[in-house]
Amino acid sequence: MNIADEDTTAKPRSFSFSHAELRRPGSYFMRGENREVTLALQFGELKGALSLDALVNSLNLPPTHPDRQLLELVSPALNYMRSIQVGSPVPSELLDGRPSWMPKEHVVQRGAVILWRALQLPLLDAAPQAELPPPGSDAEKLHQIARLVKLLLPDLAVEMIEQRMRDVIVDIARVDWLRRMTSALQRTVGEMAQFSVRHNADPAGDLARRGALQLRQVAIWGTERAMICDAVVADVNRLLVEADHARQRVWPQINLLRAFALDIEAVLARWNQAQMRSDGPRLSDLEELLRLISQRYAVFDPEIFMPPKRWPAGKREYDA
Repeated sequence: MNIADEDTTAKPRSFSFSHAELRRPGSYFMRGENREVTLALQFGELKGALSLDALVNSLNLPPTHPDRQLLELVSPALNYMRSIQVGSPVPSELLDGRPSWMPKEHVVQRGAVILWRALQLPLLDAAPQAELPPPGSDAEKLHQIARLVKLLLPDLAVEMIEQRMRDVIVDIARVDWLRRMTSALQRTVGEMAQFSVRHNADPAGDLARRGALQLRQVAIWGTERAMICDAVVADVNRLLVEADHARQRVWPQINLLRAFALDIEAVLARWNQAQMRSDGPRLSDLEELLRLISQRYAVFDPEIFMPPKRWPAGKREYDA
């Protein structure tokens, strides 16, 4: 079933809370190190936090209240967002399945190069005398390339080809960024293992070894998902020809790996901070790192990254 066929008009488009307690200046929802969703609060110079469950109970909102419905979206939305403030948009992952985030421009440019490499040989076969423009994601270059791709896809209008190329470039760029995040996790596991060998006789070395062993399975799973993402965006011709292929096959894989990548950011940041010390990671650094790794991955369950089987308002099966 095509998730893009859902009627999304009834779904909230932003976290526009009305209750005064949810509109406090400087407050925002976040996921803590133990993955618990909390509302971070600020009272002048004082800061505090309230768990989402405790917040819902304290507000005593009826099930049909708009704020109650928005609060039910906070936890799944934080799979794809680092924080949620009043007025933040509801991520499109929860509306129609489309990835909501955009890679940086230099990553998009890499996506344009990858797309162009996939098209060059078919274009040269179709028009051997054609002067092929250099790769790029700007409007002028895309239009030039789309006119050439029209030779390969005569049933599609140039404007349609151009739009689909733009979408494909962004999806390729998303996969490129996600692949690099999983590579960063692989490097972290390797660096921790090397540290444990160098400090084999020290308590710090034992902590690094235990952390690396726990992260190893996580890194393997992430690598496997990255390879699947690579595979689903590699068939450029199908992405250009079949409008529903991205919705049904590419977007679910991107969303799954995006949730995973955001989850491992805290571990990567903690290790990088420890590495930046002039004397290297300290025992206290590794104790905190192992505590974080154990909280999240001692019993690794990939289901925590899975998109919801049913979107909140549409009640349609998610076709993954």
